[in-house]
Amino acid sequence: MASPETVTAAELMDRTRDGVLLFGLTPPRQTTTPEQADAVAAAALTRLRSVQVDGLILYDVDAETDRTEAPRPFPFMPMMDPAHFLDAHLADWPGPVIVYRAVGKYTGDQLDR
Repeated sequence: MASPETVTAAELMDRTRDGVLLFGLTPPRQTTTPEQADAVAAAALTRLRSVQVDGLILYDVDAETDRTEAPRPFPFMPMMDPAHFLDAHLADWPGPVIVYRAVGKYTGDQLDR
């Protein structure tokens, strides 16, 4: 069995009878300074501790200009890489994390890394 710090999805499902509570976040904008990203992460960790979620989802955001020709209702703001945000700013999060990737914006080599 995995240590308390490392919980697989299967273990999480086995121990949860009434469902799993996941909390979704998007990372801050790419233009966010490391100090600002630390503040965003600290606020998120405070919220996460107060609701005792089972896991965290970090979303990757892409402009998706190839999906539609319709204009966006607001300008696209590139976001910090979710895996980098997790590693550099959410290292104190003890639970499982799902990192979504908008794969169309990455090369094969970038995804391999």
